Amino acid sequence: MKSDNKTAGLGILTAFAASLCCITPLLTAIAGAGSFVAKFVWLAPLRPYLTIVTICAIAFAWFTQWKTAQTSAADCCTPNKKPSFFQGKTFLSLATLLAALMLTLPYYTHIFYPAKGQTQAVSSSPIRTITFKIDGMTCGGCVVHITQEIKQLEGIVHVKTSYEKGNAIVSFDSTAVDVVAIVKAIDETGYTVVQHAIEK
Repeated sequence: MKSDNKTAGLGILTAFAASLCCITPLLTAIAGAGSFVAKFVWLAPLRPYLTIVTICAIAFAWFTQWKTAQTSAADCCTPNKKPSFFQGKTFLSLATLLAALMLTLPYYTHIFYPAKGQTQAVSSSPIRTITFKIDGMTCGGCVVHITQEIKQLEGIVHVKTSYEKGNAIVSFDSTAVDVVAIVKAIDETGYTVVQHAIEK
């Protein structure tokens, strides 16, 4: 039963680690803290491995729980001792739910980001469109985080970010904001602009 506890705890811990690259930008946005909190991008390449460890740990905890229940049912001579909360199915169910919520965070994180910084209407100002090649994006949470940071700058007309392509296409009013400010905003999220090119 105690190994049940430790295995479920391991599952929660690895699920948290797997989602840390998405959790910290979300907490940063909610708390309004500085973007230094979002420097866990280095964990992103480890996400698939941490996800596998989480699934294995939770599955093993459920197997151990089931095996213990089968052994208790077969042993009719031993009086049934009620397990503690941390050794029961309720705790294991909550641990499984928490791990699942953390592992799926990148798919629903966008609902937590504020709607401020929407596309701004610009009249006859000189509009430039530049593609920024960004290193470190691995999920939809990364996309939302970068997009929100860029949209908070003055003069941004449109932002289209893609983690699959590893880029952000930004249209902006060059009299209100410059390329250096956009690169700085992206870099401060913890991701890195490796190059940028003007759209033809």
